Amino acid sequence: MKTKKWSVVIGVLVCGALMLTTAILPTALPAGHAGTTDITRGEPGETPSAPPGTSVPIREPDLPIDSSGVYAAGLVNSFYTAYNLDDFAMPDYLYNLHNGLSEAAIYLNMIPNPYYSEALPIVLDMIPEIDDWLTDQTMADSLVDQLETLVALMYYEQDPIYKISETPVQLFNGAQSGYKFDYDAFLAVQHYELIRTQSAYKLFWAEHNQGVRPAVNFGQQTVVMAYLGVRNTGGYNIDILDVYTVEDNTGAIMGGTIVEVGRWSPTGNVPQVITNPCHIVAIQKIEPSQPVIFLDTNTGNIIDIVYF
Repeated sequence: MKTKKWSVVIGVLVCGALMLTTAILPTALPAGHAGTTDITRGEPGETPSAPPGTSVPIREPDLPIDSSGVYAAGLVNSFYTAYNLDDFAMPDYLYNLHNGLSEAAIYLNMIPNPYYSEALPIVLDMIPEIDDWLTDQTMADSLVDQLETLVALMYYEQDPIYKISETPVQLFNGAQSGYKFDYDAFLAVQHYELIRTQSAYKLFWAEHNQGVRPAVNFGQQTVVMAYLGVRNTGGYNIDILDVYTVEDNTGAIMGGTIVEVGRWSPTGNVPQVITNPCHIVAIQKIEPSQPVIFLDTNTGNIIDIVYF
């Protein structure tokens, strides 16, 4: 990271760009954004827009109208003001965070074309560190939400963005699982997890308790799990619909693996039984430095970003 002196210089430059673009940082996130457990949006039974292996533009999300460059500059300005970064007594980690945001904003405001593949890993690297850097949990949560909004803008605003799909190996897809079934914290709360070792996989499957454990080669594969949370009736469903990387406007591969998830609520008469819907697949091995980004196909919004 750069020194505190350069932090202030970069902050002034980015804030200048902000004034030129008259950016306004949103004070509230769009409804149904990252972290939501609402599964009522979209039509039940919606299917993927194209089969695996094809290249199609990704669906337009419910996101701010600002470009990623304007949004990033506004975020830098807001952070700079909130923490009074002219005060050189501020801790280094605040300057480091500000520098990361500033660097991403500069890449995203490049003319004529933003450098998405350069900005994205900077933002993704910051997200898991926020809780360690900020002691104010409310501010930390808000900043994570805004960074995830910035990530979504980077993926979606390019025209076109293309998928490079792979075909996941299905391990289990159903309404019953013993995994975290008795945990009150997971009642009607979706959760997404990765498994990258054989020992962790054996422990998981013992709790999952659904037949013979399928073989997984962890030298070449990673297990991805999508859980909808324990529900009081049948009729709920969650599916991993597509797994892919993304090519940006320059042809570069953007960091992270994308997992598209479909989530549906009951319609009509349903069984009156407690369920724990989940979908578990094996995909090509993901390196520990790369995040997995879960997208809701009904809204186009980020549901979660999971790291090893």
